[in-house]
This record gives sequence, C-alpha cells and structure tokens, in this order.
Amino acid sequence: MGQPAQNLWSDIFVINPMAIERVGYSTQKPEALLQRVIKTSSNEGMLIADFFWR
Repeated sequence: MGQPAQNLWSDIFVINPMAIERVGYSTQKPEALLQRVIKTSSNEGMLIADFFWR
C-alpha cells in the first residue's frame, strides 16, 4: 500500500540570518522548498517562469 502522503515538509529548514543564500527579502523562501515545489508541480524539461527574480 505504501506510505500516506504528508503535508508537512519537516526536512526543509528556514534560512538563518548568516546563510549564503540569504538576500535580505523578508519573505524569502529556502531554495530547497522552491526546488521541491517546482519538481512536484512540473515535468522534466518544462519551461518554468520566475516573474519575481530580479
């Protein structure tokens, strides 16, 4: 039967103030979270648009 899907991703942590990926946005999300969202909502080779990248 497998394992039920979980709605809590406890393996992705918040960005600490000294993290290299931190750019100073108050709503910045961890790269690992964004990667997971993209991988779960798209297929390999699809074009992904990021309209909030600066």
